[in-house]
Amino acid sequence: MNNDNKEENKESTYQNQPPVMTNNQAPMFDNYQPAQQPNFPQQPSNNQNNNNYAQSLPVNNPGVIILQWLTYAFWGWTVLSMSFLTALVLTYYISHTNDGAAVPYSLAAILVLLPISVLCDYYYSKKEPVKKTGIASAVMIIHAVIFAIFGISSLIVIAVCLVQKLINNSNSSIINIALYSALIITLLYVAVFFRTINLSFYKWGYKVFISFMLLVVGVFAILAIVGPTRAAKITSNDSLIDNNLYYVTTNINTYVTEHNSLPATLSQIGLSGDSLALIQKNLIQYIPNTQPPTKDTASTYPLTNGTTGLATTYYYELCAKYTKSSASDGGSAYDSASANNDYSKASYPVTTNHPSGDYCYKLSAIKN
Repeated sequence: MNNDNKEENKESTYQNQPPVMTNNQAPMFDNYQPAQQPNFPQQPSNNQNNNNYAQSLPVNNPGVIILQWLTYAFWGWTVLSMSFLTALVLTYYISHTNDGAAVPYSLAAILVLLPISVLCDYYYSKKEPVKKTGIASAVMIIHAVIFAIFGISSLIVIAVCLVQKLINNSNSSIINIALYSALIITLLYVAVFFRTINLSFYKWGYKVFISFMLLVVGVFAILAIVGPTRAAKITSNDSLIDNNLYYVTTNINTYVTEHNSLPATLSQIGLSGDSLALIQKNLIQYIPNTQPPTKDTASTYPLTNGTTGLATTYYYELCAKYTKSSASDGGSAYDSASANNDYSKASYPVTTNHPSGDYCYKLSAIKN
């Protein structure tokens, strides 16, 4: 009995031991299997963590909705401002016409709106859900439709310009400006449209969109600064003269009506604002009584004593020194035949027709 127990214990001891192997010898126990390694869960990658985090965010969170709306709205305002700036810049370079008052405002709007748009988009892209529902979906649809309508409108302008060029065989600068402007504006609206419907959730989409917007806006901002903005700065005195010489002559005419004579100096006619700046900056020279006054027997006016007086015409000149000719500012090329060379025809100066350098407007004021 004891011998049998010893044999059973010996066999069980051998079964619990690992197989013993010698050179060129198989394991002693055929049923032995090595212990299996435990299976650890695979750690998610950083991209998976980011996607899971974005999907776990509440889609209709008020803060996210506000940031979404601001992102779309600022991009829309940026593209709208770019539409004006694009047309103004192309107008300057194609037709050599400079609207010095509008370009700085459009440029300033772009320089403010673009950084705000990029900043809002940067923070929104971190919390933007891949799939939008509810209010987030409605905000996306509203802005996508608006951008699509403006983009299609630009396409219509392109089609009209191409038809005009084909039918009329025209190479008008106006058509070219409209065509090139519409092409660029269409590309911008296509870009913001695809950004709005969230095709930028691809890894490269967001970077491509931001790079494209920065490139286009940056190029036109540089062109606006070195072109029309710089030209407007150079010809700022010319613009001041052209825009305010009318008010000087109006006040001179009023003075003649009230005093029946020309003023001795321009300080007597009550100028103010930019028209007064012409005098303070010594930009114009006033020359009164350049020829004797004339009376018109066919025209009379009532006097205070009950009698009548003959209409009297007084003659004077307003001289200015222009940096550039009127053609460089969008006016017509100087034509001496239609200039203010005849006193009898000029009660007000024609500032769209002048050469560069010193130029005098021959003017008249009538007391009647």
